[in-house]
Amino acid sequence: MAHAYVPPSIDGHVTDPRHRLTAAQKKAFEQKLEDYRRCSQHEIAVFLPATLGDETIEDVAYGAFQTWHIGRAKEDDGVLLVIAAAERRTRIETGKGAGGEIPDLIAKKILAETVAPRLKGDDFFGAVEVGTSEIARRLGGCPITAAATYMDKAAPTAITPPAPAADAPLPWWHWLIAGVVALLSLLLALFPLGWQGTPLRLGMRWAGAFGVPSAIVCAIMGEPIWSPVAAVICGGVAFFIGLIHFMFTKDAKTYQGEAYTGSSSGDATTGAQSGSSSGGSDYSGGGGSSGGGGASDSY
Repeated sequence: MAHAYVPPSIDGHVTDPRHRLTAAQKKAFEQKLEDYRRCSQHEIAVFLPATLGDETIEDVAYGAFQTWHIGRAKEDDGVLLVIAAAERRTRIETGKGAGGEIPDLIAKKILAETVAPRLKGDDFFGAVEVGTSEIARRLGGCPITAAATYMDKAAPTAITPPAPAADAPLPWWHWLIAGVVALLSLLLALFPLGWQGTPLRLGMRWAGAFGVPSAIVCAIMGEPIWSPVAAVICGGVAFFIGLIHFMFTKDAKTYQGEAYTGSSSGDATTGAQSGSSSGGSDYSGGGGSSGGGGASDSY
C-alpha cells in the first residue's frame, strides 16, 4: 500500500525549506499574498520543496495542499504553486472552487509560458512573482501588487553623507607665526650677518630668501608650527649651496656689495638656469479536503 506524502510544516504563504529565496524576497511574497487574500478572499500558497525524493510532483502537491488546507474550507478555492527545483518540475494544484477560473489547461499554460522561462535561468524570485501574479489575475476579485514593490518599500533608506563643511578660515595665530618667521627671514635676506663678501653672509642671504616662502606655505597648509622648522631646513640647505658656490668662484674679492661682476655673474646665472632646467626635465605629466485539479510541467 502506497504511503501518503507528508510535507514539512507550512511556513506562511511561502514554504521554502531549502531557502531558494532570500529572507527579503520571502517577506515580500508574504506581504503580497496576504494583502491579496484580505482583498479577494482567495488564498495562494507557494511550496519550494528541497527535493521530491521518491515522490512524484503530483503526490507532493496534493499531499501539501490537503495537509495545509489551502483556501477557505467551504469554498475549497485555494491554489498551490509547487516548484521542485532539484527535479526541475512544477505544478499548480487547485481546489474544486478554483477549478472554474484555473482549469487544467490554463494551469499548464501559466507554468509553461510564465514560470518555466524564469526557472531556466534559476530565477526563483521571478518565477514565483509571475506565477502568483498570473494565478491571481485568473482568480480575479482584486488586483495584486508585485512583490518587488514591497521589497522597495522595505528597503532601508540610503543614508546620504553630509556635505563636507566649507573650509574654515585659518585662525589669526597661524598667520602670526608665519608672519614672524617670514619677517625674520626677510630681514636676514636683506641684512645678513657677517663681513661683506664672505660665504657666511652670502649663505645667510640665501637662507632668508628660502625662509620667507617656506613660512607662508606652511601657514597656508594649516601647519604653522612647521613654519620655523621648514625655514631652518630650507635655509640650511641654501646656506650650504651658497657656501659651495662661493668656494668655486675665482676669488672672494669678486663679490662687491653682494653682487657678481664680470663673468662670475654670467656663470652663476647660467649655472642656476641649467640646474633648474635639468631638474625640471626629470618629471613628466600624467485547502480543500479533496483536490480539484491542476497541471504539471517540466522545464
